[in-house]
Amino acid sequence: MLRKEIIKVVADFIRGGDQSDLGKLDRVLHRDFRNVQYGFFEKKGVVILDKKKYIALVADKVFGGISRDMEIVSMDVHDTVSVVQLRLESTKMIFNSFVSLIKEHDKWKVIGQLPDIYYKTDGQS
Repeated sequence: MLRKEIIKVVADFIRGGDQSDLGKLDRVLHRDFRNVQYGFFEKKGVVILDKKKYIALVADKVFGGISRDMEIVSMDVHDTVSVVQLRLESTKMIFNSFVSLIKEHDKWKVIGQLPDIYYKTDGQS
C-alpha cells in the first residue's frame, strides 16, 4: 500500500506538469519544494526553483504542457522519506529525474526534484 501511495503522488506530480494542472501540482508539492537542476535553457550553472516559481513556470507554459511517458526506474522507501528515480520521455526530450518525497501529517508530498534533461537531438535515447 505504501508504494502505491507514493507512486500516485509521483504520477500526479508528473501529470500535473504534463497537463498544466496547477491545482494538482499545488496539492502534491510540499510547501518547501525545490527543483534543482543544472542549466535552464541557455543559462548554465545550478538553478534552484521553489514551489511558487515552479508553478508559475508551468502556468506561463515555460514548463510542462507536453505528455511524457513515465517509467519508474527505482524506489527507495522508508517510513517518512522516499526517493523515486524516473525516466520520462516526450517527443522532444528525455528526463532522468530523482523525486524525493516526505510524509507529513500522514500524507506524502514531493519535496524535491533533481532532473537531468536532454533534448533528443543531443544523441540521447
